[in-house]
Amino acid sequence: VSWELHCTSLGDVIITVTPDGTDVASGRLLSELGNITPDSIIVCQRYIIELWGPEYDPVNNPDGWNLMSLMVEPEDPAIEVVLESIEENVVSVWYYDAQTETWLSSTPDGGAWVGDLPTMEDGKGFWIQMTQNDLLAVSGTEVVPPEPGPNLPPSYQLYAGWNLVGFSSLTPMPADYYFFAPYYNEVLKCIWLFGSGPWGQYILCEIEMLDLEPGKGYWVWVAVDHEVVVPWNN
Repeated sequence: VSWELHCTSLGDVIITVTPDGTDVASGRLLSELGNITPDSIIVCQRYIIELWGPEYDPVNNPDGWNLMSLMVEPEDPAIEVVLESIEENVVSVWYYDAQTETWLSSTPDGGAWVGDLPTMEDGKGFWIQMTQNDLLAVSGTEVVPPEPGPNLPPSYQLYAGWNLVGFSSLTPMPADYYFFAPYYNEVLKCIWLFGSGPWGQYILCEIEMLDLEPGKGYWVWVAVDHEVVVPWNN
């Protein structure tokens, strides 16, 4: 008997068990990986992000675009490693560099990647165009531990204007808490998100109502250059 485990972006675990023969059984649990024994502590090391092709929402998203991010720090940020599990269904990947106000992109080409976007890192948002639905399996480590410790939390630089950002957490978090600053209401003006259906805009008075979700990317507009210090997951 052999088995594989994968974390979903919601913290569930997909366990695929292959018994002797050809039958395959699967089940879902609540965390992941390691030697499974009755008294084991399971720690998640692989994470699944759901991406959608044109068939998911042919009316509002006929071209299969996804605005996503990596909720963990990948073991290897090389784009060919990060997207290895879904490469055959990827059309292209795009990232907007707010500092230089330029777009960077890469496309798969027979096992290689062509373009000026060589890596995918946490803290950034990415547009990925898919030909069909697929599950992206990412191996990595949690960006911020559940509790404060001796190490400083990571920070990401935002530049005045629009920024294509990621969400570096395994659990949903209010937008105003994640982007917190003593004067955040003078800095963070609006957030755009993309999903099934039309675009949704969240302006200042609604930011407190928005929960950021693992695996999703966001357009964030700030009035001035601003450093986001990722808060503890408490």
